[in-house]
Parts: sequence; C-alpha cells; structure tokens
Amino acid sequence: MATPRRHPATATKESAIKDLSDTGSSRAIVRAAAGLGTSFGIATTAEGVETESQLERIKAEGCTEAQGFLLSPPVPAADIPDLLRTWDCSWATLAA
Repeated sequence: MATPRRHPATATKESAIKDLSDTGSSRAIVRAAAGLGTSFGIATTAEGVETESQLERIKAEGCTEAQGFLLSPPVPAADIPDLLRTWDCSWATLAA
C-alpha cells in the first residue's frame, strides 16, 4: 500500500481496459484505481484505450486521463514536438 504514495500517478492496466465491457471484475479494478487516484489527489491514466465505449466507461469510473490508439497511434519521439504544436488537446482531460 505504500506504492501509491511513492509514485506521482497510477495507471489502470491495459488488460483491465480491454475486458472492461466483459467482466465486473475489470470494472472493479478500474474503479478502485480511479478511487485511489482521487483519494491521493493524483491523476489516474487508463492505458490501452482503443474504442469510444472504453473511453466512456473509464470516464464513468473516474479515470482522469487516457492513452491508447483511440487517441493517437505511437509516433517517433522526433515527431512529438510537431504533434503537440498541431494537436488540440483541450478535450484530453476526462475529469468533469
């Protein structure tokens, strides 16, 4: 239980995100991770978001950030400055 105090953010693992619509236990994992983030006042990032449905579910469970192919495919590090200059990130935070 000391781990969340030592790290600045938590991440809900991709396997839980992929199974989000299939199992109650995956939803419980996402909800628990988001709850820890809220309790510690830190961002909770859901990794591996690939569908609009997954994005809506993780938002409903309280995740504050998301990453995955739905939002952007991987890009070479050298391309990131150009991507950030042209990408509208205003919607990127999930928190209400």
